Amino acid sequence: MRLPRPLLLSLFVVLAASAYYLVLFTGAGNPYRGGTFRGAILMDAVAVLAVFAGVEIIRTEREIAIRALAGALSFPLALVVVVTFGFGVQRYIAA
Repeated sequence: MRLPRPLLLSLFVVLAASAYYLVLFTGAGNPYRGGTFRGAILMDAVAVLAVFAGVEIIRTEREIAIRALAGALSFPLALVVVVTFGFGVQRYIAA
């Protein structure tokens, strides 16, 4: 299924803004500081969707500036997903 380009761009903007808000301004995904595992799952789910939307923009967009912006916003979110997943596995193994 192909999404129209304006819809994909607006979906990416909303998902990336939501993911950055959850990561930077809430403690929802941090089980060490009062967050819950439900918050971590929500944060990772939004971040993963934003990363995949960014990768799709990088893959299909013609303008280089938009592709670069999508890559610059997606790469840190991908790192957040990997690190959060690693901490979750580490906590699960230690428990």
